[in-house]
Amino acid sequence: MAMKHTSKHRHEPILKLIVGLIIVLSERDGQGLSFLERLYQKGIANNFPPILAPANFEENDHLIDVASTITSIAVKGSDHQLFFIRTPPILRGRISAKFLINQEKKYSTEHRIKLHLDSTDMLFENYEEIDCQGPYILNSPARPVQVDILIVNTRGTLNPHFIKKFRSKTLQYNPDIVIITETRTSVAHTLPTRRSIIYDSSLVIKLALFFGDFWLLWNSHKDCRSRIVKGVKFKVTAQVIRLQHDAGWYYHSCNNCTAGFKCIGLGYDCRFHGPTPPRMNLRKSLNIEKNDFKLQIVVFGDLAYRLTGVNVTMLSLAEQMNFKKIPAVAGQIISREYEFLFVLLNRYYAHAMTFKILRFLRLHADSAF
Repeated sequence: MAMKHTSKHRHEPILKLIVGLIIVLSERDGQGLSFLERLYQKGIANNFPPILAPANFEENDHLIDVASTITSIAVKGSDHQLFFIRTPPILRGRISAKFLINQEKKYSTEHRIKLHLDSTDMLFENYEEIDCQGPYILNSPARPVQVDILIVNTRGTLNPHFIKKFRSKTLQYNPDIVIITETRTSVAHTLPTRRSIIYDSSLVIKLALFFGDFWLLWNSHKDCRSRIVKGVKFKVTAQVIRLQHDAGWYYHSCNNCTAGFKCIGLGYDCRFHGPTPPRMNLRKSLNIEKNDFKLQIVVFGDLAYRLTGVNVTMLSLAEQMNFKKIPAVAGQIISREYEFLFVLLNRYYAHAMTFKILRFLRLHADSAF
């Protein structure tokens, strides 16, 4: 939005001259970039071209009830826009984002957010089969859930108007996922800024040069958030650095699947196969590391045997009775590097944000998925 079209310019035309002089003087003393960057992060100026560009703060909330499997939202980088989207009950979905720069319109920016919801016979890209069979341990059968998504265009997350609006709108709508476009904040500043706006988990996309930035936010400690991100799979190459002995190494499961038991009277009941004798099944919790980034992951059943080499039938009675001490053979994986495919557990195991291994590949060795 040009300066001449703002209410501030109409009431205080000298404002444009004063700010222009400040920018010129700051550039002369060699501090222009940092000064302009501060204005840019607060949404007061554009970085390219370097001009004052205050926005119109008068806005309306756009409320959208999704009725189709694909919904597209266009967000103008120059405007303070807000969209609240409510999906029907879904099992899975995907969010894609595209960022456009229009050189012919003074390098104006636009974010295009597209929602892909699950539908009969609809296939998603990069869908992979997994090695572990049976239902996810610690997960109840998947049920469709309604997802509330809030999209906010900030024109700078350091702008006091955005900070105030963010708190009021998240309280008003209580969204499961928040998408913030045009954050205009460098990566070095993202963590304290995101902490100040109550969402503890995020995906940050750094856009080209000084245009934009894109945040996807959610809360890891809320059960509704974990249900939403449960189906997202991650592929990571990392080194195993530690086995979690305190978490134990086995559990009693159904003879016909890997599901845990519920005690009923004098017997055990599988929620999938009914009353059945128990069997010992492997459960290993371990820490992996890559470039000083650490993650806790857990593996169950036959996949745990293939990863660690622990064979329950070959253990002595003393080893089987020791719940806390992981059999020594499992230590062979320490310091080895693997490529893991894992998914966020629906209910957290031991610590928040624990991931379950779906597939693995040992690197630098003759091994396969």
